[in-house]
Amino acid sequence: MIARRAVLRGACAFAGVIGCGRRVADSAGGPGGGVDSGAPDADSASADSASADSASADSASPVCADDVEPGGEGWVAVALADYPELADIGGYAYISLPESLLQATILHLPDDCFATVWRICTHGACETEWVPDDAVLECPCHGSRFDTEGAILVGPATVPLRTFQTVRRGDVIWIYRPI
Repeated sequence: MIARRAVLRGACAFAGVIGCGRRVADSAGGPGGGVDSGAPDADSASADSASADSASADSASPVCADDVEPGGEGWVAVALADYPELADIGGYAYISLPESLLQATILHLPDDCFATVWRICTHGACETEWVPDDAVLECPCHGSRFDTEGAILVGPATVPLRTFQTVRRGDVIWIYRPI
């Protein structure tokens, strides 16, 4: 039997090939804008080696995306009934959807929007944990801390966490995760 950590590290390594740890790009990418396609591009090598400050300068702020209609290719549905803790502002849930190569934390933000942030720390492949009192994701292995947009607040991580466009429609949270 394969250990859970080995599976997660393998998934992160595979996802790294398609964009694990990369930030959401400017509004030019993906349906409704603000979504990284996950595919390598000419800027990916320089973006991956850039500092956390320049990476967060390139990122789009999370928006409720009321003008986006999810449901097509690349969209992953998460039923609120499966994660009732997301119903209230301040709620959060850890999700693991191996079929979508998605290991993430969904956050119900104070502005009543939702954010989805890759859960595996880019430094040591440990699962980050949400710290509600500080509004940060924290890695229990080496202490890296990330904000709700995946930006690094405290190292040793040098690559921000990837974020995914997230919208709520009725009783479903939709996450844009192209594979």
